[in-house]
Amino acid sequence: MANAFAGKTVLITGASRGIGQATAVLFAREDARVAVHYHRNASAAAATRASLAGEGHALFQADIGRPEEAQRLVREVLASMQRIDILVNNAGMFVLHPPASVSYDDWQKAWAETIGTNLIGTANVSYWATRAMIAQGGGRIINISSRGAFRGSRTRPRTVRARLQ
Repeated sequence: MANAFAGKTVLITGASRGIGQATAVLFAREDARVAVHYHRNASAAAATRASLAGEGHALFQADIGRPEEAQRLVREVLASMQRIDILVNNAGMFVLHPPASVSYDDWQKAWAETIGTNLIGTANVSYWATRAMIAQGGGRIINISSRGAFRGSRTRPRTVRARLQ
């Protein structure tokens, strides 16, 4: 019986370690070709690539928090792998910025970088991948988020969910 992902191309953002790396390993095990995206850690990305079963996997570097790099990422994956069947938005980051010890300018910079990567970067990669998926007749997008948004600490803000009556 053929694997459901055989012949599929999967772009995984933030695939150099953690959940992204584990996701890459699982897709490769199911015969998918994996586009391993990373931002800064080329050696970790290369190690992830080397750990993948099968052939046809490739590395792609981009800072998805920059709109032009999100577009370039998708363009380079398409040029190299011809299609994107599945996009896994996994890239995320957080800059520690406790208000008691950082300037307001640093506070603003940290939030801009976090939102630029975690929200807007994900949206931009999704936009360009969606256009490619429409042109090829379809695809899937999976968004992964951190539970950190709901687990605050003394040095990290958190979101509080209110129960509506």
